[in-house]
Amino acid sequence: MGHATLTALAVERAHRSGEPVLLSDGAGLYLRKQTRDGASWTLRYRFAGREHWLALGHYPDMSLAEARIEARQARVLLDKQQDPLSVRRAAEAEQRQRGSFRELCEEWYRNEITGRGLKHPEVPRRHLDKYLLPKLARTAAWMLPRRISLA
Repeated sequence: MGHATLTALAVERAHRSGEPVLLSDGAGLYLRKQTRDGASWTLRYRFAGREHWLALGHYPDMSLAEARIEARQARVLLDKQQDPLSVRRAAEAEQRQRGSFRELCEEWYRNEITGRGLKHPEVPRRHLDKYLLPKLARTAAWMLPRRISLA
């Protein structure tokens, strides 16, 4: 693996220029700027005899240092004979398969409440049925916000 060639300043200048550009940082990592405003970090790699371009993130949301970390993680997968693109798609599919909020709640209730033989299991059940499920039951679990307001 060659040493990195880009600097944060060079990346910033290229982005500000507004011109389409493809800048190499070495080891397959590129800053790819195709439109006036948009620039993205891309990893170019070969897997199973084919060339792939893996989008890592957008600049300036993702810094050069962060892009190098993401690229390194993808290269680790390649070292293990795993295609980073397939790994990402599988993770996204798994997120979508997690089911509805209701399914998560019911699983939690079975495992944490019923399974423990609590003295008053109807209390959390009542809270689920009264506050959480009417608002969120059919929401896909992966779409739920980190914090939920029940007001």
